[in-house]
Parts: sequence; C-alpha cells; structure tokens
Amino acid sequence: MLNREIVPASGKLDSFLLPKMFFFTADNGLKVSAVNKPKLPIVQLDFIIFSGSNSDPENKYGLANLTSMVIDEGAGEYSSLQLAEEFEKLGSFFSIETHVEFIKLSLFTLKENVDRSFELISKIIQFPQFNESDFQREKNKATTSLLRLSDESQYLADAAFDKVLYANSYLQFPKFGTLASLNNITITDCKNYYKQNFFIQNMHLIATGDIDSSEIKGLVGKYLNNINSSDEKVTHNQNLRNNKSSFFVIDKEDSVQSEIRIGRLSTPRNEGNHFARSIMNTILGGSFVSRININLREEKGFTYGAHSSFFYYQNASNFVVSTAVETKNTIQTIKEIFKEFESIRLSISKEEIDIAKSYLIKLFPSMFESYEQINNNVFNLIYFALPGDYYDNYIKNIESVSVDEVQSAASDEIIINDMQVIIAGDKKNLIDSFSSITKDKVNIIEKEELIEKC
Repeated sequence: MLNREIVPASGKLDSFLLPKMFFFTADNGLKVSAVNKPKLPIVQLDFIIFSGSNSDPENKYGLANLTSMVIDEGAGEYSSLQLAEEFEKLGSFFSIETHVEFIKLSLFTLKENVDRSFELISKIIQFPQFNESDFQREKNKATTSLLRLSDESQYLADAAFDKVLYANSYLQFPKFGTLASLNNITITDCKNYYKQNFFIQNMHLIATGDIDSSEIKGLVGKYLNNINSSDEKVTHNQNLRNNKSSFFVIDKEDSVQSEIRIGRLSTPRNEGNHFARSIMNTILGGSFVSRININLREEKGFTYGAHSSFFYYQNASNFVVSTAVETKNTIQTIKEIFKEFESIRLSISKEEIDIAKSYLIKLFPSMFESYEQINNNVFNLIYFALPGDYYDNYIKNIESVSVDEVQSAASDEIIINDMQVIIAGDKKNLIDSFSSITKDKVNIIEKEELIEKC
C-alpha cells in the first residue's frame, strides 16, 4: 500500500532545451515572432491585434467582441459556411478570441496545408464582408450569451470585481458589454472598429512549428498586401488607486453557493520583483498545497478548491483570491482567508520558499509542451516588453530570490486594509451575517448594473 502521508523525494530536473525564438519584420511592416520546430508536420499561427474591448466607445461596450464574432462570417468570395467548409477540408482549426487589450486570430494546420490555410485567414483579416444579416445573427447570439451569463454566479462575481477595482478605467467594463450597450451597436460600428484597429502597425504574427522565417516571409508577401496602415496610436486614460476595504454583494437569489473574490490592485508586471511575488503567491494560494487551499479544502472542507493569483494587464494588475463555498460557510471562509493574509505577512519559512521554488522550476518545462503554449509564451514577451532572454534566465531568476524578498512581497502586496470583498450569492441569507466581520455598510451591486445597463 502506498503511504500517502509520506511526501515522495523530489527528483532532479531533467535537462530542458528552450525552443529557439526568432524575431523579424516582414517586407510589408508586419512584426513576426517565430519558433521553428520541424519534428512534427504542423504549424500554429496567431495573429495578434493589439486592441480589444479597451477600444470600445462609450455606451457601445461589447463592440470589439461583437466585431470579432462577425469578422469571419463571410470574407472575400466566401460565405461563413463556405469558409468553415474550406477549413474543414484542410483539417485546419481557426478561432478568434477577444480580450480586454487584444484580439487573437488563431490557426492550427498541417504543414502541407499551411499555404491554403494562410490564404483563408488572410481573407478574414483583409476582406471581411460585414453583412447585415450575419451581424444581426451574431448580435442575437451575443445577447443570448449575456443573458445566460447573468445566471452564472462566477461571471457576476468576476464582473463585479473588475467594476469595483478598476473604477475610472476601461478595465471596469466587461468585454461582452451589457444588454443596453449591445443594443446600441450597429453594423457600421463594427466596420469602423475594424478600420480603426486592424492595421499593420497594430498587428503581430506569432508562428510555431514546421515553418522557418523565409517561408513566413513568403506567405506574408503573397497573401497580406491589403492590410490598412496607420500612424495613429490609441491611448487609454485611467486613474487607478486602492480604496479602503469594503464589502459588496451581488444578489443571486436562492443560490446555494457563494462565489467569493477578495483582492486589490497590485504592482504592474514589469515593476518590482515579479519572481518574489510569484513565489509568495505560490505559497499563499497559487498551488494545490498552498496555505489557503489546505485551510479551506483539506482542513475545513468548505470548498473543492481555493486559489490566489496575480492578474496582469500591460499597465495594471490585481491580486485576487477566488473560491466558491456553501452559503452557510461564506462568512467563515472570508475570516479564514483574512487569517491567511495576516499570517503570510508575519512569516514565511525558508522551507516553504524552497518548496515553492521547486514547484515553479519543475513546472517550467510544461509551459512549452504544446505549440499553443509556446505561442502564448512568445506573446508574453511581446505583450509585456520582456527581454529576449527572459525564459533563458527564468530558472536562475527563481533560484536567486531571497527569503527577505519573498517576505517583502507579502508585505507590499497583501495589504489587508485595501482588500475588496465581493460575493455573488443569496443576499437574504448573507446580509445579516456581515456584522461579525465588518461594522461598515455592505454595498449591494444589482445584477442590472452588470448585465443590462451601460
């Protein structure tokens, strides 16, 4: 029988060679990052548009997401159905994702079909049809999705968390928009969004697989000669600051669970000691054996899982603890999380730090297992303007973090008086319980503010 009370001895990390990355600019001005991996005859291509819902006009939130939904509904000489059939015949997978600060068009294809697949995606990028009938269909789908999300406690908690932390910033608005803002959007708005954001200086191509730089240059030169060009640089004003700790409830009537988010604004990605923050978070709530998860899952049995993380935008970030518990355990869960905040500010042992370092170092090779993961890591270099040798020095930078630096990260980031507490749950079974943890008034955020109104 395996004795699960005995932790297995840690083995030595096998040698791991990072994939070689190449960076260049194509003749048409498109910036390209590439990783040549010829072992398998497959290619992953990601076109990044460095605009997302952050470029949505006021009262038309959700425009970027809706534009991305419409852009592949017919392109060039192909209808939506014909495009899907062409990709299917090739065995290629095409998808579009909209984020707050970027849109990603992804293509996964066999090497033998990369030319034809590239031609198809180039038509989507350069010649979207923007038909009124397609727009209305996708707009109805977006509205239906938003109505579905209005019944999901997880979405309500996340949307309210962003609204509270990122007030006075474009980051407060959900990328899906609201029912009112979606209603304001027309097909002309989508066309204008496309013209204003899909230009060559605002794009970056990331390629991984059985393809080299000369082949990429050839494909770009062959198929991408009709992308708009612009010198315009969009800037976004924001006035971010932490506020005194407050409590917020989004009423999810008759819900048997509470979705809990506790967090604050934190240090941007490229400021301070990122590696010390990562180690500290791993100890606090960033791994299965973290303090918060052991407390709430293993000891208290309140939840299937609880975790903490730092979420980074280009020029902003936040720290957050997330979990879901039965309604009756909501207040005690919040108390336990704040106990863990107080504890980690007071003391972190060298043993905990060594275990966290080992965890992060041994996890590192798995970050490059799939072609999609490789592209995502290359994207991080671009998105956060990291040095080209960032991944080469990753393990060394983890190993070099001192105990004092990790403790300082806890002191700098886990500031209890700044923590905002957001709960999506049954208000009538929660509201009277808050007197045991706060004397302040509990703020109520109506679902209509997150789903219906601008």
